[in-house]
Amino acid sequence: MSSISLRTVHQPGLHWENDLFGEVPKWTEEPSIDIMKKLITQHLELDNEPELRFFAAGALNKLYAFQCAKGSYLMRVVLPVAPGVKTESEVATLNFICEITSISVLRVVASDHNL
Repeated sequence: MSSISLRTVHQPGLHWENDLFGEVPKWTEEPSIDIMKKLITQHLELDNEPELRFFAAGALNKLYAFQCAKGSYLMRVVLPVAPGVKTESEVATLNFICEITSISVLRVVASDHNL
């Protein structure tokens, strides 16, 4: 049985580049602010789309901050490197930490590895 490398599967927004340490994932386009606003409005059941501002970036994700009548939030957009497994694993890890320890972690309001 042969396996398919994720590096050979076309994933919009993702490109692999070689560097000193091997292949690394890179963003090929910025996440859509319009799509993020629509998702936020839908999942938080808001009447108006919030204003987003760039907050921070890691190697595989970007954070956007926003405020609304329901509070202050961060939206995390992840580079699509194994999106299903990565997103589900991260959400499960946060839930596990919250349930098993007294460590303060951010609450996941919604997640979708298909976007």
